[in-house]
Amino acid sequence: MNKDLKKRIKNFNNIKYNKEHLSITKCKECLSFSPYGISLGKFNQPPQCMPDEYKDKCSIQAYWNYYINDKKKIANLKTETLYEKRPKTTY
Repeated sequence: MNKDLKKRIKNFNNIKYNKEHLSITKCKECLSFSPYGISLGKFNQPPQCMPDEYKDKCSIQAYWNYYINDKKKIANLKTETLYEKRPKTTY
């Protein structure tokens, strides 16, 4: 897995839950290398499957737009943090 991507996932999970995500804990070793055949070149933005009002040219920003504005409708306020804006550590 790309080091930058691992760093972003770790930062996101540390911000949101203040702990490392279980998938990272269990898969850390096997994800330390990119799988054979995966391009190390330009990142292709994944599809943004959300209402148009939250879409952005950057899929990460689009996710944050969606999360900040619609997540509050279904969030478990006992265990989840709601954000008013995207944390600087996720850039």
